Amino acid sequence: MATDPATGKSRTVLRERQESWQKNSPTLQFLADGRRFLWESESNGFSNWELWDLEKGKVARLTDDPWPVESIVKVDEDAGWLYYTARSSETGINSQLHRVRLDGSARERLTKDDLHHSSFYISPGNDRFVAYDLLKNANIAAGGVLPMCQDTGTAIVMGKKGQLVFTGGGDEAAIARGVFDTYRTANLRFSQLAPLD
Repeated sequence: MATDPATGKSRTVLRERQESWQKNSPTLQFLADGRRFLWESESNGFSNWELWDLEKGKVARLTDDPWPVESIVKVDEDAGWLYYTARSSETGINSQLHRVRLDGSARERLTKDDLHHSSFYISPGNDRFVAYDLLKNANIAAGGVLPMCQDTGTAIVMGKKGQLVFTGGGDEAAIARGVFDTYRTANLRFSQLAPLD
């Protein structure tokens, strides 16, 4: 809803409904003009970005992918780019960096490897980016410490279960089996190398 502070008069700007579950508080981020905003829509069953205008309504569907977007990393209005993360890896569980023009064109994934990236730095000129975890690991490794995933054979698993999700029990055994199968077949050993000195 939009409300005129002078008159108190309100009107509906957008409405989104689904038969299935929908996120309670989707992301809403206004652009510098205070009129246009980025909206996290779930109208295709996945979280995607749309550009809206308070007066004109929906301006553009920026993404329309079969995977959920996660967060806005950077909006460069002057250059016309939205940088965002999405779970577009082969497995669907790893966050990847993407960008799209604010008119919905030139959408591309910027990260090449299917590693999990939690945050990014993008240069002011938008010509380079670095995954924060990789930068942090390089920095720590330079100090002679092995960061993050060490080749110890130990798996750390974090699982979250939403409300009203019933699995019938036996979760520990199923997770342990999944970790064992992944370790045996997927070769997910990404150890960093520590300097010798």
